[in-house]
Amino acid sequence: GDPKGAIDHYRVALQEDPKRLGALMGMGHANAMSGNLDKALYYFKRVRRYHPSHTKALEAAVRSAMAANDPRKAEMALREEKGQFPDRHDTYGLLVQFYMRQDRDDDALTVVNDLLSRDAESSIGLRLKAMLLMQKSDFTNAILVLQTAARVAPSAEVFATLGEAFMGLIKMPEAIESLQKALALNSDHPQALFQLAEAHRKSQQWIKAFYL
Repeated sequence: GDPKGAIDHYRVALQEDPKRLGALMGMGHANAMSGNLDKALYYFKRVRRYHPSHTKALEAAVRSAMAANDPRKAEMALREEKGQFPDRHDTYGLLVQFYMRQDRDDDALTVVNDLLSRDAESSIGLRLKAMLLMQKSDFTNAILVLQTAARVAPSAEVFATLGEAFMGLIKMPEAIESLQKALALNSDHPQALFQLAEAHRKSQQWIKAFYL
């Protein structure tokens, strides 16, 4: 409850080791709590400089800016990171999520397409594009993207969403097959279990639906 006191201690820690992750993150959080958003963002960016795969620093930057009611700085932090380090795919994902929360789906799709133009088989990019297409109920194109994602990086989440897309087109055999693949990878996946039960119900396979 004393962010200024915490800052003094974190400063000493960083004098001993300027790259210390806990101290850098602590400085970011403590400055955000003190109302110094610019300095908080500075430290979160330093985390990414020394620890490029530490996604939590970017997430913290966005949360701090939004808590300060300054979405513009949240967007700029992500856009600057994307511009400086275009190969860090987690930045694209966070920027897409930011735009979606702002109801800016067209901007989100632009970011996804930019990522896929750099890496056509980016698993993050494919999942994000499928999510946007599903939100628009564009099941046909979502299926094409999800089938690529299933080939590149198969996961229960991808097959569950693929099954949901087939259900959107009332293609129950294909939906059931995809959902069974999801459960083969994760037998407790809640989305896949529910969707498979619904697919069996719509196919009038009452006992299977009841069992699920």
